[in-house]
Amino acid sequence: MKRGGLFGLGYFGFGVYWVYYSLYHYGSTPLWLSLALSALLVIYLSLYPMLAAGLVARLLPKGARRLTGMAVLLAGVEWLRGTLLTGFPWALIGQGSLDSPWAGYLPLLGVYGTGLMLLLAAGWMAAWLRRPFSMRAVWLGAALLIVGSGEALRHISWSTPSGESIEVALIQPNLSQDARWRLKNRGLIKDTYWEMTQQVAGTPLIIWPEAAIPQYYSQVEDFYENLKAEVLDDDTTLIAGVFYRKEDQSGPYNGLMNHKTGQRYGKRRLVPFGEYSPLDDWLGPLYEQIHFRMRALEPSDDRPLLQVRSSPVGVTICYESVYPSITRLAFPEAAYLVNVSNDAWFGESRAPWQHLESSRLRAAETARELLRVASTGVTAIIDADGTIRASAPQFATAILEGEVQPRKGVTPYVQFGEWAFVLLFLLTLMFCFYRREISRHLTFSRKL
Repeated sequence: MKRGGLFGLGYFGFGVYWVYYSLYHYGSTPLWLSLALSALLVIYLSLYPMLAAGLVARLLPKGARRLTGMAVLLAGVEWLRGTLLTGFPWALIGQGSLDSPWAGYLPLLGVYGTGLMLLLAAGWMAAWLRRPFSMRAVWLGAALLIVGSGEALRHISWSTPSGESIEVALIQPNLSQDARWRLKNRGLIKDTYWEMTQQVAGTPLIIWPEAAIPQYYSQVEDFYENLKAEVLDDDTTLIAGVFYRKEDQSGPYNGLMNHKTGQRYGKRRLVPFGEYSPLDDWLGPLYEQIHFRMRALEPSDDRPLLQVRSSPVGVTICYESVYPSITRLAFPEAAYLVNVSNDAWFGESRAPWQHLESSRLRAAETARELLRVASTGVTAIIDADGTIRASAPQFATAILEGEVQPRKGVTPYVQFGEWAFVLLFLLTLMFCFYRREISRHLTFSRKL
């Protein structure tokens, strides 16, 4: 158990250290409180691998079964971490599959199942090193079988092109988090988007990042109408992140708007402490120390789909991209995916790159191309296998131009979700304990 906890402290200490950066630099939270809250998050997340290690040490004997059981339970508690209390599926082990043979499992098993395959291969390689010489070939062969199968799966095309490709322009304004919320900069922000959009006004699809203009849509509606009338071609679709309320004054919502059709999508999964305040009655004094803007947003129950030209498009906003279950809601209709984000919160930390990896996972799981637009980067066009086709430099004012190919077809993961992972998890776990029971009976027989 102690080793599992130490592993968690190291893994999450390096994996989510950027929480301190967001709290201290952009939430105006005192330094001591920023460090304390970040440490508490790391400790909480470390409880999951600690639980897995404790169960394995208690229930399984040393050797290959313990290594296999540890791999299985680590994958299981990771799924639990991604779902319990709204979940925090950040820095998943399956992210290590990108650009490797294990990536072939993503459209089949999803990120959790792929993480399990990666952990099993690692556990069996360890068994190969530790077991008697006569058994080493078995465990080495099992590990190589996983690697080889993953590589073979990478060559399967799970979707096919549907219709012609569409030219796109992704706008990365590079507006700092501080500058975005200053009243004196509202004119500068509008001018930046106006001028950048003017450069690509005839492009069929133009996308702005999350909360592009940090005002309610009702306050800037005239600006968008003037932009459509004076800049955009009649055949151009503009998708932009907006704050809005519904006609019945419910909300406010963090959303995406198709300014050609008027369709809106409201963010379903909000960031705790940043976009809403959980346990407000108990943690009221704490929130007085954290000064995030727009911390009273409401979650929406909208389905993450927008109609762009003749294609339904699956959309997610920022943090939602780390939840594979939300992306799956757009299927089977979605022809490609769009994710908009404001990663300026993370500064120069590794978080924007981790966030980009999440988008790559969603593309590979669904076999759909993905357009990612972030205010300060990383803006990218991602192929249907999760590889990055083109990207804009981070912290630069840039327009990333390219094409997106609508596709059709459903991957096994899109069709069955986490059920394949659950089945694999249970079968492998049963193998561990079945072998354990056989060993117990043999030991008992020898004593007799």
